[in-house]
Amino acid sequence: MKFEEIAIKKVFKNEENLCTQGLEVKNLIKIVKGRCKTMRFESNGNMILLSYYEGSGFIGDVEYFSEDSEAFTTIVAVGEVTAYIFPLKKTKEYFKNDLAFTQELAKSLDKKFKESALQNSENILLSVEERLLSYLQFSFPKGRVNAKLCDLAMLLGTSYRQLLRCVKVLVQKGYLEKKSNGYYLIK
Repeated sequence: MKFEEIAIKKVFKNEENLCTQGLEVKNLIKIVKGRCKTMRFESNGNMILLSYYEGSGFIGDVEYFSEDSEAFTTIVAVGEVTAYIFPLKKTKEYFKNDLAFTQELAKSLDKKFKESALQNSENILLSVEERLLSYLQFSFPKGRVNAKLCDLAMLLGTSYRQLLRCVKVLVQKGYLEKKSNGYYLIK
């Protein structure tokens, strides 16, 4: 039996939490369609936007393999997100000997690890302008940039003002075009 056949299908609404930092992760969630953002809140009150991910993947995969059931981050729907939900404890029991399912979860973790490593190396080695352009080219291959600039500033670990300067430079260099309904990648 496949995961989709025994799980509950759910559509999360825009800005609805899929999991919340510090709370127990009770469900394994398989994202089928949509976009989510991952954030972490620090004890000093600051929040950092760690990443966006789109399309597919799992939430609760780390907790599936570990003894820690507390969510490390908060994951929020950006627009509608279609997912399958299955209680974490039952999932562990049901799939404990299912190698194909374990491999699917391992691939999800591998993807998250690689994306995190890439983002961290870019944050250390590249300028804000280079990081912004790289992120935009990766995340918006169809051209229209539909992310909030304040979210992009948090994601890149810079101020909103610095991000606006970088956007202006990218427009001047011909990488971005500003239109009435937003920014578009040109190159």
